[in-house]
Amino acid sequence: MSALTPAQVVAFVLAVLFSFLLTALGLPLVSDFFAGVVGGGVAETISRFSILYHFDAAQRGVVEFRSVFYFLSLIALCLGFTAVSVDARRGG
Repeated sequence: MSALTPAQVVAFVLAVLFSFLLTALGLPLVSDFFAGVVGGGVAETISRFSILYHFDAAQRGVVEFRSVFYFLSLIALCLGFTAVSVDARRGG
């Protein structure tokens, strides 16, 4: 997030907001809301994007490939966005 804006405070707020969004998607309150609005299957799909969904197995001591793949994909996605942002800022 720090590559998206020149201000450090704004970058921090964006990073916290992004992290909160990824965490909140797995909360039962949010899942129930989406289940009521768009249906159970779509709500389940939305909750699978949550960090909580993938961290649950790790709390039990189980390392799942899909959770490792999720975290590695999230890291790669953020690094990719950062690379594009820095490249655009440099004028390349």
